[in-house]
Amino acid sequence: MGRANRSHIGAAAIVLTLCATSANAGTITAFGNVAALTNLNQLGTVIGTADFTFPGGAGPVPLDLASGLGMTFHTGPLTAILPGVTSSGSASQPQYTDDATFTPGLPTWFPSPAGGGVGNFDFQIFGGVVTFSKPVARFGLTFSRNGTQYITAWSTTGQMLGEVRWDPNGDSSFVGIDTFEVPIGMLAVGNDDLFHGASYDIGGATIITDSWQWARPMPEPATMSLLTLGLGAAWIRRRRAR
Repeated sequence: MGRANRSHIGAAAIVLTLCATSANAGTITAFGNVAALTNLNQLGTVIGTADFTFPGGAGPVPLDLASGLGMTFHTGPLTAILPGVTSSGSASQPQYTDDATFTPGLPTWFPSPAGGGVGNFDFQIFGGVVTFSKPVARFGLTFSRNGTQYITAWSTTGQMLGEVRWDPNGDSSFVGIDTFEVPIGMLAVGNDDLFHGASYDIGGATIITDSWQWARPMPEPATMSLLTLGLGAAWIRRRRAR
């Protein structure tokens, strides 16, 4: 489907209710020119993963933890991280922690994640703001049961593309965002509704996530057709050469 045909999404909200084996089922809502992903399989070709496993209980997540895979964390004002961004607020360095250190004696923050999500004993708090050095158009993570949380994406020119909101109901889930093959320049994970004008902040230790994953854009159908024709022509030339 061409990008022009997707513009009808606009600022409308698309609400998806997760199917769960229990009575609880959180909801995932998309705003803007993006789509919500509800299953890990929807990511496609994953090119990077950060699972936030950290021996020792707690500590800062290195900003370059996944830089070799194309994703880098940032601190400071959002407007200084990517030129063109107008959203207010400032990013902080995320932190490693685990169930025993963060909430001794309490149940796990990731009870049987839906959608193929992965929530481990070790996880991440404070969310974060990242940029990508490789083309990325789909991103997902496992959100905890700890309140409303958001994924917000901007283009490489700083234009906000849209946002996906997770509203848990005592459950956790894989939650993702798809920008319809528009490369993501900056992405924020947090408690703040940036799409509707909120200012970004860590909001205390209330952003609890695990298993961040990102995927490259899919080739447009025309590109795939040209690639197929090229491979077919090469195969015919090899046959003739024999």
